[in-house]
Amino acid sequence: MLQTLLIFLIGLIPPIISIWVIRQAEVRGRERLRIAIERASVSPLNFPPQLQNQSYIGDISCKFNARSPHLRCAINPDGPCDGCVHYQMRD
Repeated sequence: MLQTLLIFLIGLIPPIISIWVIRQAEVRGRERLRIAIERASVSPLNFPPQLQNQSYIGDISCKFNARSPHLRCAINPDGPCDGCVHYQMRD
């Protein structure tokens, strides 16, 4: 009986470790995404003067707009912006 219980408990170790590793990876991924979003949400007022008058593609009112004539969005570079699930109004 004790031997069966010990084998059962040893068998639980790999799934428990896997769950822990997956959760740690999710936390690191969320943190990296948060940092990327913060870096992408640069105010156009802080752009150099030669970039302030450029025409941007995509919805400029979106927080994630790349403010670039080449990329629409920091999250979805190819677009389209219409109906995007990531749309957030810029602060």
